[in-house]
Amino acid sequence: MVKENTPEDILVCAAELTTAYKIVNHHQSFNSLDCNTKLNSKLYPDSKIAAKQSTARTKATAIIKNIWAPHSLQTIKEEIEQVPFYGVLTDASNHNGEKLFPLIIQYFSETKVSFENSMAVFVASN
Repeated sequence: MVKENTPEDILVCAAELTTAYKIVNHHQSFNSLDCNTKLNSKLYPDSKIAAKQSTARTKATAIIKNIWAPHSLQTIKEEIEQVPFYGVLTDASNHNGEKLFPLIIQYFSETKVSFENSMAVFVASN
């Protein structure tokens, strides 16, 4: 076990956050995390961080729902409050008994000097 708030503990947490972000950013399956975590410890046997990382499906889901999702929504909200015009696209679909309501927001960002596409998905369970 790693002591809390040590430099090594912070690096393990950073690795777990990065792993969860990578799964979402690259549209990968959460099922792949069970394999990735075990594989990383074997690929990098000299890495204490890889050995102590424990980001499987359950932990990554919690990180994404409780850390990345609120942060992303807050960032999108702050960015569209700064622009005079933006477009919103929406759709609705069902997947495994859940109703999905994805929103895509498109706007021009002067700070990034680019068009941005942001997506948020709202789920309504039966």
